[in-house]
Amino acid sequence: MNDCITIRHELSCFSVTKEPELVTSKTGKEIYVTRGISTAPGPSGCPVCGSAMHRHGKREMKMQDIDLLGHLHIIIVAYDRYCCSSEECNHTQMQEIRFKEPGHFITKRMGRRIRIRLNCGAGISETARLLSVHPNIIREIDKANLKAMLDGRKTPICEYIGIDEFKLHKGHRYATVVTDLKSGHVLFLEAGKSKEQAYHFFSLMGDEWMRHVKAVAMDMNAQYDSAFRERWPGIRIVYDHFHLVKMYNDTVLTAIRRRKQREMLENGNEEGYTLLKNSRYLLLSRMDTLREMDREAHENNIRLHALYLDKGKPLPPGERIRSPYKEKRLSDILAANEDLSVCYLLLEQFSLAYDVKSITKLYRGMKSWMKLARQSGVPELLSFCNTVEKHLMGIVYHAKFPISSGKVEGVNNMIKTIRRKAYGYRDTEYFFLKIKFASMRGPYKFKSHTFL
Repeated sequence: MNDCITIRHELSCFSVTKEPELVTSKTGKEIYVTRGISTAPGPSGCPVCGSAMHRHGKREMKMQDIDLLGHLHIIIVAYDRYCCSSEECNHTQMQEIRFKEPGHFITKRMGRRIRIRLNCGAGISETARLLSVHPNIIREIDKANLKAMLDGRKTPICEYIGIDEFKLHKGHRYATVVTDLKSGHVLFLEAGKSKEQAYHFFSLMGDEWMRHVKAVAMDMNAQYDSAFRERWPGIRIVYDHFHLVKMYNDTVLTAIRRRKQREMLENGNEEGYTLLKNSRYLLLSRMDTLREMDREAHENNIRLHALYLDKGKPLPPGERIRSPYKEKRLSDILAANEDLSVCYLLLEQFSLAYDVKSITKLYRGMKSWMKLARQSGVPELLSFCNTVEKHLMGIVYHAKFPISSGKVEGVNNMIKTIRRKAYGYRDTEYFFLKIKFASMRGPYKFKSHTFL
């Protein structure tokens, strides 16, 4: 028996003249080197003038192949150089090397391995370290591969879309993203967040495609809003419930809490100031959520007392006694501050209004809610009511088109992950290609390699 395995190299038009030899490189790394010649036929004639071509010397080319027995594998291939027989032309041409990746000194199967790893979600630096290929080569291969997959791809018809902006680079530089709310695929990306980006999206999709769109979900961005109303008034604009509740939390509840804290601090009311201190998340939580948290805290404390404290043992790392009085503290805060109490209850009613499935009922309900809110006289709440009244139809259409910007926000989180993984992208075109491909890739599903 011997310790050799003979296998086909599967390289087209390549004849091995010297078997793989393990050598040590200048950097001290052990690599396999295989020598051979290209057996591809030479040119039949000069591509410029049509004259005959003759051999004009030999050259050698080094290219990297997939690893061999766990070591880096370099192929040195000898090829012929041809020259035109016409003295006026003198066109030169090299013999074809069919297994070479175009534009790079690597084999096609190494390029295929790079593309497979990148398509599975591996990063450029990670792939470069694993395959010992320069990151610039991997980036160029990935960009060309993404262009080939995405360019010319027919966009499916969409009935509901979402539009939003996301941070592109530091220095308040933003980009616009349009997402299919059914599949989550990114339909459009462009630097900027103005009305022009919406018009560019309309031109790219075309009138025939846009006629199938029924509604678009967005936050209260005046630029996108006006672009859709001017160019496509038949597409209903739906304002996302999440953004409205967040706006209410920021501009009403949080603003009132800060105003009350300032007033109490100026008037020397230390007790009231202490009660409101660190109460932001209590005021932004629902009462039933706090009740559930108190129940879990109570059960946690009973368990820790039974296992450790009652036996005189210290608590292990990561365990602590939790406060089971969040609901009571919120009730005390609301009882001591009338403005906060009124606005907290009105937020519950505002959220319940979105459960209505009739446009007429939702319209009447929002009108009644605004009338009740204005009677409170709270300045922060009055300002919020004015905002709601300006965008009332976008809120009301949620009853007919119950869509949200949830998938758009998910795409924004995916974009942050892609940017963070690569520590940012200088090439905006490449960054947009990565975003589009990631939105269409879907989850990985393992497949068995059984062949028997």
